[in-house]
Amino acid sequence: SGDSPVWVLMMLSVLALVARGDRPVGAPEEVPVSNRGIQEAADFAIEAYNGASNSMFCYKPARILKAETQVVSGIKYYLTVEIVNTR
Repeated sequence: SGDSPVWVLMMLSVLALVARGDRPVGAPEEVPVSNRGIQEAADFAIEAYNGASNSMFCYKPARILKAETQVVSGIKYYLTVEIVNTR
């Protein structure tokens, strides 16, 4: 019948392929730089950079130019950030 588990599984597979589009699963995807998670990731990265730096001055983000995320076992963030010295 049309409600068999095989039929349902086949339909779900087709829907997953259609929803995915041309982008492979796990591929980086561009996201808006205004996204809250992107802002938090940029702040975290700058804090880590400042903590590891031997400079007597700190840096802060001036603006985020580009942001991408990649879903793997977690979320990877790829950011292009313009930073400025706080002196």
